[in-house]
Amino acid sequence: IVAAQSIGEPATQMTLNTFHFAGVSAKNVTLGVPRLEEIINVVSNISTPTMTLRLRKDLRESKEAAQRIQNTLGLTTLDKLLSSAEIYYDPEPSNTVIQQDAELVKGYFDTEDIDPASLSSWVLRLVLNQQMIVAKKVSPQIIAERIKEFIPLKLNTIASTENDYNPVIQIRLLKEEETNGDSHVSGNEMLKSMLNVLLSQFVLFGTKGIDTVYISEDNINEIEDTDEVKMSDRKEFVLQTDGSNLRGAMAEESLDFTKIYTNDVREIFEVLGIEAARTVLIQEVSNT
Repeated sequence: IVAAQSIGEPATQMTLNTFHFAGVSAKNVTLGVPRLEEIINVVSNISTPTMTLRLRKDLRESKEAAQRIQNTLGLTTLDKLLSSAEIYYDPEPSNTVIQQDAELVKGYFDTEDIDPASLSSWVLRLVLNQQMIVAKKVSPQIIAERIKEFIPLKLNTIASTENDYNPVIQIRLLKEEETNGDSHVSGNEMLKSMLNVLLSQFVLFGTKGIDTVYISEDNINEIEDTDEVKMSDRKEFVLQTDGSNLRGAMAEESLDFTKIYTNDVREIFEVLGIEAARTVLIQEVSNT
């Protein structure tokens, strides 16, 4: 009875409880009774998986290193970078009907050795969010190359430079792809299908299972490893995630793999074994 009261009473009081990460205003994790149910039932897909990641000792005070890992681990898909997507009938590729892209297209055909007659009359125009591509440290040219690698068709792409205030990518099929495919499917329909695939399946970079990575600062008090006993007070950068992929995070060389923590007990068991899972289970019940 006492044991049941010890668990039941505080859990009941915390039904609506959520944990707020310092410096991360939009991040909450499930606690209270819902979280306790997940732990007791060993739920395979918990509602708010999250990880705490700490950098290697020599990088812990480097914001640049933290931002690099943030961009590397956080899942970046095309829809997060896209402002709009449109398909045009543009029968003269070297003399485009899209006036905003006239200078870009002219510069491309002046420098590239490609026959405009070999290109489809249909063009998919992707307008990118300039602030997002700057934040993600990725250029339109890199995105265009990754699209060509991902799509199993012969494509031609024209991409803005990374300094362009209005970054765009033009994508055309080669005419031979239109003739080799189903004769009942037009270039317009093929581009629509391609766009659907790009928006639903194309991952530019990131780690599966980790949707977003946040950076926060943590105050650390520790004893310095010197001849004299001295306390040091410093700040270091810590990463918090929406989503969890323990194996993927442990493979990142810039992280201290001994200080990686996830609230997914089942994943801990699968990767590190039963003893590690037992320790995390106790920790998660205590935090709840």
